[in-house]
Amino acid sequence: MRSHHRNPLNRSMRRRLNLRPESNRRGAVAVEAALLMPFLAAMLLGITEIGQVQRAQSYVSEAAYAGCVMGSLPGTTNAAVISDVKNFLTACKMNANSAAITIRVNDVAADVATAKRNDKIKVTVSVPISAVSWTGTHRFVPTNSSVTKSIVMLRQG
Repeated sequence: MRSHHRNPLNRSMRRRLNLRPESNRRGAVAVEAALLMPFLAAMLLGITEIGQVQRAQSYVSEAAYAGCVMGSLPGTTNAAVISDVKNFLTACKMNANSAAITIRVNDVAADVATAKRNDKIKVTVSVPISAVSWTGTHRFVPTNSSVTKSIVMLRQG
């Protein structure tokens, strides 16, 4: 009686069909997987790192927009704009203390409280890449770079 677990092809048929024993194929799969894993891991890390930078760009852009909206309103000061930007970044779970926030009125560093109607208000927010990382290391994005966004609006009122 034949066992149902045995391979139905006998040795001579295997030789004619050029089939290798199954144990050799399993070893080849293990070697192929071992060779491919570093590339797959690097690709996964790269995708994750680029995703972190994209997320940071989105948050920094929204924070600069929120700060510029605040700065364009009458009766607002630079302290209120900076506070609004930092609160936004904190709500996005970013390190707000690492952000560099610059405010310009008509391309000159000044307090938005001194701005008149239709003056140009520019808020720039810059966060270093090192403050955005989950792992603290960067392989695909330069460590000394930063995510920066500037928004310009006219003073209201």
